[in-house]
Amino acid sequence: MCFFIGNDFLPSLSVLDIAEASIDMIFDIYKFKVLPATDHYLTEDGDILWNYAKILISEFAEHELSVLNKRMKKIMDLKGGHKGENMDKAQIKYFELKK
Repeated sequence: MCFFIGNDFLPSLSVLDIAEASIDMIFDIYKFKVLPATDHYLTEDGDILWNYAKILISEFAEHELSVLNKRMKKIMDLKGGHKGENMDKAQIKYFELKK
């Protein structure tokens, strides 16, 4: 499941960022929503069960808008100088790229 967050060679899904506690979010979604609803694991005998993986990805989509809204609010706060007074230009550029 951590492959969704990406690594040095694999890009992440746009709303999954390790700096935003995405690993915790992935496992919470899986433990508390997907696993109880399906009563089955995502893999069996080393094979991915795509019907169950699809449910997990659909749950990510449910959280996508809230993540994007939080990022936009953070960008607006940084540009407005409310909470971003101690942030440098590189940090502000990082959040702008995450749009």
